Amino acid sequence: MKKQLIQMWKRRPRLGRRGKIAWNLLVSLLLLLYIWGQFEYPLPFLTWEFRRLERVNLMPRSEILFSGRASKDIWELDGYVLQLSRDVVLGRTPDGITTAVLDYAAFPRRTGDGMIDRYPLEEGPCPTPFGFSLGHLSGEGNFGFVCLLSFLQVPPETARAELTVDMVYQDVPYHWRGQGFFVGNTVWFFPLDTPEGGYSDHWYCGADYTLRLYRGDGSLLLEKEGAIPWPD
Repeated sequence: MKKQLIQMWKRRPRLGRRGKIAWNLLVSLLLLLYIWGQFEYPLPFLTWEFRRLERVNLMPRSEILFSGRASKDIWELDGYVLQLSRDVVLGRTPDGITTAVLDYAAFPRRTGDGMIDRYPLEEGPCPTPFGFSLGHLSGEGNFGFVCLLSFLQVPPETARAELTVDMVYQDVPYHWRGQGFFVGNTVWFFPLDTPEGGYSDHWYCGADYTLRLYRGDGSLLLEKEGAIPWPD
């Protein structure tokens, strides 16, 4: 039996140069497919992954208003620098807002290493949390982690945006006041300080806010009060 197997191996068809190249390509493709599967088939581009998450979670296809990459997108304001620490995408439909936080910076990264939420769409400037999205805020010798709160549909004539947030979190009063960073396409980011101690993904949802928008000459353009919404 052993001799027969040896003879069959010796009589096997020999691959030519092209056959060997095709065989090597096939083996490489199968290996890459296996490695891709170990990471749960993540898509190579941020917006593609966002579209995949929309389909998987049975969410309507949205108009993407903003997409930002961790450690690459940077905004400056009055000596302070805001930088994303996670990839984020924000989309809008006629009846809601979709936000996604993806940890593309992590390796190995799996498709489950992200969060996608739906929020109600309001008239005028609309507050939209980013779930567990952290950023870096540095300036005047200080550096710290912040949580991002976005407002979209901000009037284009806005030159400065100020926000006040008040709530009681884990029986401790929380107060934040600061300016926003304009990131384009009617979207502004506000870097909220993180609470002392631990906090949950949507810890600032339900907090009261006051938004004040100013024109270039310093005059008040709009003032709005409300509560930061919870995801649907």
